[in-house]
Amino acid sequence: MSPGKQKQIDQFEKAIEAVLSPGHFISHNASWSFVDDVRDVADDIENIIRKEPERAERLYQIFIAACHEKADEIDDSSGNFGMLVEELFRGWINARQAANHDPEEIVIELLSWMEDDPYGFCHDLDRVAAKVLDRKGLDAFVRQIRFKFEASLIRDDEDKLSFEYARRRWGRVLKTLLAAQRNVDAYIALCEQTGLEAGDCMDIAKIYKSRRCHEDALSWVERGLKIARADSRTSYHEYELGELKRTLLAGMGRREDALQSAWVEFESQPSIFAYKELMRYVPAKEKTVWRQKAMAASDKGDLSCLIELWLDNKEYDRLVSRLRRTSDNELECLSHYWAEPVARKLQRSHPDI
Repeated sequence: MSPGKQKQIDQFEKAIEAVLSPGHFISHNASWSFVDDVRDVADDIENIIRKEPERAERLYQIFIAACHEKADEIDDSSGNFGMLVEELFRGWINARQAANHDPEEIVIELLSWMEDDPYGFCHDLDRVAAKVLDRKGLDAFVRQIRFKFEASLIRDDEDKLSFEYARRRWGRVLKTLLAAQRNVDAYIALCEQTGLEAGDCMDIAKIYKSRRCHEDALSWVERGLKIARADSRTSYHEYELGELKRTLLAGMGRREDALQSAWVEFESQPSIFAYKELMRYVPAKEKTVWRQKAMAASDKGDLSCLIELWLDNKEYDRLVSRLRRTSDNELECLSHYWAEPVARKLQRSHPDI
């Protein structure tokens, strides 16, 4: 390596050390600008991947190790620093692949990070890797994770809890990778071992949708909705599955069915999000009628979910009427996130509110 390149590498390493400022604690308020500065250095390293992948890989390795050392010296309650470290892992993978490293070696290194993760930086590393690994890398990752999953099925009654944890953990990771591969048969077979969840139905439906198999996708969406509605812990999946259902229906030429689905959801839980989803499927000439219909139906909803909807649609009289009927205890339970914009909007027209 030429002296010029060696000097250049030293400059990057110095930049990493300088920006991380080892030995100095970063408060929550200071963490935002701190992370921005760290990201600037990371971006500079990313810019050399194409021409100098080996050099970039080495710098990412140093950067990731230094971030682990910095973890005890920052208030990362915002999670921004952790997300930045995820970006470094992504860059490391890209650099290793650009340098034509053995895919097996890449995934073994990833696994070593995942299994020794004291700060939680690698909690979603499988999802990060699934997006950037090439086909050979993804195949290698699946092989490694499948081995770990199958090993977790060999139960040891003396250590039952750790085996159950390993089974759930590696099963989840394997599903992530199989979804990235769009290997629907392997995914469904895995669900027979782990049990089928609403999120699995979502992943399987998306794979079928990507293949333009809309009927199959819709069938899995319906299965997912049935599971989600039976378990309050998966309500977020119910919302996502509902969105996907309507997208599929519209794509199959069943736009009226999509509209009816959106209306049922809005009636049951009126909110700004459900309203926007509803209006996606309303014909242009019927927007006014459906808006009036939705506003009338929204009265029975939860106030905290209606404030943004009514403010956005300038339904001030409806909002004031509801506030006058609301008890002081209920009003006190409103988050400042909602109470403050209401107060600003109504302070002149309704100062008594």
